[in-house]
Formats: sequence, structure tokens, C-alpha cells
Amino acid sequence: MTDTRILVVDSLEGSERLTSFINKSGNHLCGVAESGEDAVKLIGDTKPDLLFIDMALKSQMSCTGLACHINENKIPFIFMTEHADAHIIGDLKGNQPNAFLMRPFREEEIRLAVEIAMQKKS
Repeated sequence: MTDTRILVVDSLEGSERLTSFINKSGNHLCGVAESGEDAVKLIGDTKPDLLFIDMALKSQMSCTGLACHINENKIPFIFMTEHADAHIIGDLKGNQPNAFLMRPFREEEIRLAVEIAMQKKS
């Protein structure tokens, strides 16, 4: 699936690989937010179809708070993490993400996660 409007919410400087793949995959990068608060503003401004959210988001609005806002707006999202802690992932399942992705990402994993999330949306 292409032409999906994607917003990346990531406090890490390592988001270049993800944003590069989004751009070259035929999808549209709406922007990159470094905080939950910035993401809420960009969601209103850009109307994304999908979000990628860093689970270790360092801002006043946590990834959980952002997920609640996103769920209210019925936007699918994918959590990203560097650490596969079963307890933390278990706690975050209640936020109803469409997927969890482990860093470092492979392009095929990103493509498949976008496809599945957008299928669930329609």
C-alpha cells in the first residue's frame, strides 16, 4: 500500500532510517514530532493516516497519553522500541497499537506493519 500519510513520533536521532524508508516507499511523511505535545499539534495540522510512536518517548505526554489521544481520533499507530521487555509491552497492549516494531528495523518489517495497520483501518 502506498500514499499513506505517516507521522513519526520519535525522540531518538535514529529515526532517519525509518523516515527515509517512508519517503522511498511511496508513502508520505507528514512530519517528525519529538514529543507527545508536538505530535498532537501535527495530528491536527497534517491529518495522518498512521503514526509510528517511540515507546520511550521523553516528554510530558507519555506514549500512553498520546495513544489515548490517537485512539479517540481513530488513527492506527505502531509502537517502536529498542528493548523487548515483555512486561512493558504487555502493559502497553491495552493502548491497542496495530503493531510493535523492534529497532533496528528492516524495511520489509516496516512495509508489512504499514500494510496491516491500513488494512485494519479500512
